[in-house]
Amino acid sequence: MRSKQVFMESDKHRSTIPLYRISLEEKWDDAPVDLNGDDTLKIDDMYIELDEHQKMTAIKDHQKIGLGFALEETVECLHCGENYQYKNVKAIRTKPQFRSDNDFDQIVCKNFPKCNGSIIDLIPFKERRS
Repeated sequence: MRSKQVFMESDKHRSTIPLYRISLEEKWDDAPVDLNGDDTLKIDDMYIELDEHQKMTAIKDHQKIGLGFALEETVECLHCGENYQYKNVKAIRTKPQFRSDNDFDQIVCKNFPKCNGSIIDLIPFKERRS
């Protein structure tokens, strides 16, 4: 199996191997997940959405370890580009048939499954001024 290193677009990084560079102008697409040769399975087929109480528990757990924002803070998703209040995120859990030993509740973009952005793809929203 071959793999490639991935770097954000930058001319400051120099490498002796060919690089795959991410275009920051393009939106990321959901790609099919191939599990046991099933190329029709999509990423959202693997998860269930948590109810409001479970979602708030997941948000608090992530905030305790330093991930996340204040509930009223406006965030922007790097995947879809939408901005919204952090309290509007979704929380998901891997379905039992796909679980592994290190599964945990995940915070994802409010537009999941259309957008596959996760908590690490959320940034503080800075209003653009022209």
